[in-house]
Amino acid sequence: MSSSVGTMNVRARFALIEGEHCPWLYDDLDGSLTPLEAGTEAIALVLDGAPYPSKPDDAALQAILEAAGRFAAAKVEPPDLRTRYHIANLKLALSTRCPAACDYCFKGEGLSPPAPLGIAPAALKAFVEDYGKACDLIVVAYNLTSEPLADLDALRELVVAREKVEAESGKTVNIYLCTSGTVRTKEAFELAERAIRGNRLAISVDGYREVHDRHRKDKAGRGTFDGVMEVVRWAQSRGIGLEAQAVLTRDYPQADAVVDALLDLGFSSINAKPVRPGSELAFTLADLPPLLESWDRLFERLDRDLARGKWDFFEAVKHDYWLKPLWKIALGLRSSRRCFWGTTHAVVDAKGDFYPCDVVIGDERARCGSLEAGMDWEKFHADLGVDKREPCASCWARHICGGACYAMGLMRSGDALAVDAVECAMSRHLSRRCLELAVRHLERANSLRSLGRRLLAY
Repeated sequence: MSSSVGTMNVRARFALIEGEHCPWLYDDLDGSLTPLEAGTEAIALVLDGAPYPSKPDDAALQAILEAAGRFAAAKVEPPDLRTRYHIANLKLALSTRCPAACDYCFKGEGLSPPAPLGIAPAALKAFVEDYGKACDLIVVAYNLTSEPLADLDALRELVVAREKVEAESGKTVNIYLCTSGTVRTKEAFELAERAIRGNRLAISVDGYREVHDRHRKDKAGRGTFDGVMEVVRWAQSRGIGLEAQAVLTRDYPQADAVVDALLDLGFSSINAKPVRPGSELAFTLADLPPLLESWDRLFERLDRDLARGKWDFFEAVKHDYWLKPLWKIALGLRSSRRCFWGTTHAVVDAKGDFYPCDVVIGDERARCGSLEAGMDWEKFHADLGVDKREPCASCWARHICGGACYAMGLMRSGDALAVDAVECAMSRHLSRRCLELAVRHLERANSLRSLGRRLLAY
């Protein structure tokens, strides 16, 4: 790829980051970053080799983006060819039982019956032999929407089935658990350790006691921080790595303070996400500035560390919400979707029904088959590409962001393609900051490929 704007023969490459001059060129088609020649004063937009004005009007920019979208759509192979037999992440949502009563839980009171027996082994067998048969590694996330240690019989059945499947297939099956710290029996700890088998244990925790106990309580209204720390101490005594799954709310938008607290509490991997839209604690556009400023402080800290060759902080936060766009940039991925909906992840519920996401379980509009009837591939692979959404189709960040959450669109407006303005504002901000971080990393004579390798290392 040439570094000179005048000689590029491309469909649509541009270096506009929300209207700012940038000495690097972001390629919307392949996700790459390339330096412009020294002395370039203006940024040209190029379409099939023909330069547009450096300050195009809206119509010119829209024409370029639309043409790029048409070209890209023509080059993308059908989704079923990319993902059939490649579903590597099975989410088992067999129950919503949970002793916790978090203020922002979207699953209600958690009084469902125990997880039924037989579903987990049948689902695992189906995914190893069929839906994920092209994968050497399958990750099973067990009861992410509840307390996994509240259903030990079903978890034990899954662990036994895993051992049998691995012996027969030669594949590796990892089980992922995220506990709220509300079940702390000896039996639960022993089974959890057997299930995760040397991998990290995830814990739902929002920071220090005064922050965590605001919204994470048990059924009696008591904070759950002490229980979380009991699990932390047990895991540390067993040499088990800890992953924090935190929720950011508008009454405490300080993401950097949450990250610092979780590092201090002993967590080696952190993911702190804004609460789901629709919650009383969800962010509005008016609430966003403090959150965006706290993310900016995290970016500045990470950039300083990378400049000094220090990687500890990067390793701890590389899975965090604010760094998600960096994965697309560093790995050169052109994102056409928001997430793994309808691609390499699938959910099986207590009835054995298939869904593309655990948030939409029970919604017939999203149901896409069952263990008994098989996968409805046409429904599973529904075309939800970012170029079909507005305002996504005309947004410079669309192939870094991938669009807004499908589940929230379906639940709130009945349309999976609907877009939430707050989520858009967050995504654009983080996409721009991740591009800037990648540019500074390149300017220090580093490569994005090496950054990508570090992101992928578990």
